[in-house]
Amino acid sequence: MANSKSGLFSRWQQRLTKVKEEEQAQQIAEQEAQEQQKQQLAQAEAESVETEDAEAQQQQELPDPESIEEGGSFADFLKEGVDPTKKKQALRALWSQPQYNITDGMAEYALDYSNQPKLTAQAAKEVAKQVFRHLDAKLEEERKQQEAEQLRLAQQQQAEGQNDPAADAEPPAIEPSDSEEQGDTRQS
Repeated sequence: MANSKSGLFSRWQQRLTKVKEEEQAQQIAEQEAQEQQKQQLAQAEAESVETEDAEAQQQQELPDPESIEEGGSFADFLKEGVDPTKKKQALRALWSQPQYNITDGMAEYALDYSNQPKLTAQAAKEVAKQVFRHLDAKLEEERKQQEAEQLRLAQQQQAEGQNDPAADAEPPAIEPSDSEEQGDTRQS
């Protein structure tokens, strides 16, 4: 039994030392990873400082957009990293240059419609006639239908009067309707 205990303890001791060695190796790997991350952060900061310095130097080198002559280059203002307000000023200066500030004369909104000439009575009458021509045609058609209906009624009454010997009276007179009177005044 002594042998089995010493074997058990020795195996336990070996396992314990193995676990401690693994923990130490893991800690060493973590420390190395942290150091590597610190180096990468330091390198990234150095690069960002360099790019910021380059951008600041580039922005200081940019000329005043208003001072660029006609046909000059605005390409430096359109690069990445340029201050948006400087870029906006440059584009405003570019589009205000004379070669881009020409109207073609075909813009309908450029005309002045506020001072229109007044129509004469004859011109106004002609415009009204053209606008309401469909309405006049409709009224004329209704008038013709009414006349045809009245004529048909008169013929019917006359035919009934021939069949009836007691009705030797004259057919009733057809009076012009309001639409007929209006149609007569429009034609004159």
